Amino acid sequence: MSLNKLNLETNGLVVGNTQLVASGGNITVGQNLSVKGTGASTSGVTGALTVAGGLGVTNNIYTGGRIGWSNSANTSVVYQIYNSTTNSLDTYFA
Repeated sequence: MSLNKLNLETNGLVVGNTQLVASGGNITVGQNLSVKGTGASTSGVTGALTVAGGLGVTNNIYTGGRIGWSNSANTSVVYQIYNSTTNSLDTYFA
């Protein structure tokens, strides 16, 4: 199933065995969530997935690209990338 726009009612949305529930402004996904967008991220407000608030993660995070930090103007100021040649984490200041 492919959706361009999704509006949730009080009882949520059920597709097959998967239920997407919105309650009190929160959305809970009972299984894996995959974002198929391919927008590149160059700041804290760009990319296929953006989050206006904080991000809490209770397990591991993996990235196939670099990790960047931006300032309050959403300008990239520092980023890190894995260097497979030296098996190290390289830090760049922009």
